[in-house]
Amino acid sequence: MQTLRFIGFLIFVGLGCKSNEQFIIPKQISVQPQAKIISLDQVFRKVKVLTLQGETGLFSIYRMMPYQGGFLFTDTKKERVYISDARGKVSLFMDQKGEGPGEYRSIWDLKIHPNGEDFAILDRGLAKVLIYDSKGNSVKELSMKRRLMSSINSFDFLDSESLVFFTSGSPGVKFLVLNLSTESLELKVPIENELDGLAFGNDRSMTFVNDRISVIYPLSRKIERYTTDFSREEDVFLDFDRYQISEDEIKEIANDQNRMFELIQNDVNKKAHSFSLVESPNFYFTSYYVGSFQNGEYLHTIIKKRDGENLTYKAVAIDGVKVDLVLVGRNQGDEMIYSLNPEQIEMMNSENISILSNAFKIDVKPEKPILIFGTPR
Repeated sequence: MQTLRFIGFLIFVGLGCKSNEQFIIPKQISVQPQAKIISLDQVFRKVKVLTLQGETGLFSIYRMMPYQGGFLFTDTKKERVYISDARGKVSLFMDQKGEGPGEYRSIWDLKIHPNGEDFAILDRGLAKVLIYDSKGNSVKELSMKRRLMSSINSFDFLDSESLVFFTSGSPGVKFLVLNLSTESLELKVPIENELDGLAFGNDRSMTFVNDRISVIYPLSRKIERYTTDFSREEDVFLDFDRYQISEDEIKEIANDQNRMFELIQNDVNKKAHSFSLVESPNFYFTSYYVGSFQNGEYLHTIIKKRDGENLTYKAVAIDGVKVDLVLVGRNQGDEMIYSLNPEQIEMMNSENISILSNAFKIDVKPEKPILIFGTPR
């Protein structure tokens, strides 16, 4: 195994605390969705770099979270679960691909239990949730109706006894709550009529921070915030100026999927859409398209909750080299975990590889995933 070199301080890992916010979030925040390339130090005030080491065949990371003093994660194939220590030494943790008891077809997402040991995997293909212990042993398996499972975008532990699912609205509600002991399912918060049936979303459309649940729909520029008993606390509107989809336009779609895609797959009259949302105690991190999936811009906006100040960028520059950072998870507090796009590194010329290697003081290679831990300014 090659020698690991680590820049910066030792990483303090943890799940983060849930505490009440000490400030009021603005009700409307203006965003300028410009496709800028800005330097890394313009985005983050603190940066740490870590390379992952191990004979795992690991290439690109899909989702990562702090776990047992290190990290638990899956790659973009969504077939295996890996674990690493705080210094980046990786080992294969679990490979239970299959269709039998305790097995999954594909990992839609995974979340850590509040006890810090067990974790849950959501498998939309087999319409079930699987709970595993800290050794990867199957603890519990819960099946759900396929019509409900196909509508689920995101999930998380609501508490030690229940899971909450955010849906695209197909069951007529926004949330499903599954009791792990009784296996009973509760439906929460009716969805607005104009969004019902627009089964379109991603696994990063719900966050759970500071005892608040925040969600965003792919066509809605509105962050909805709920208490843990699902009382609507407030809405935070993101104003994208001429690029935003208005509420009237959503109503005009009339719950028609074809008309919805006509609206967003348009590079003449571009719209901001397909929002994802990740949250930390003091920031919102949202990514979205402006224009079509193929020819539009994929942008990222970091929003400071306290005053609505925000920064939008398409990519970052490290010593003049453009790199795409992929947000893969949250570490402690406001520190986010990014992965360098390995496909981009694979296409880089030797000069740019050398520049990045000198900047990070590591041997940059596409087969050695590079993580950047960044705390926003």
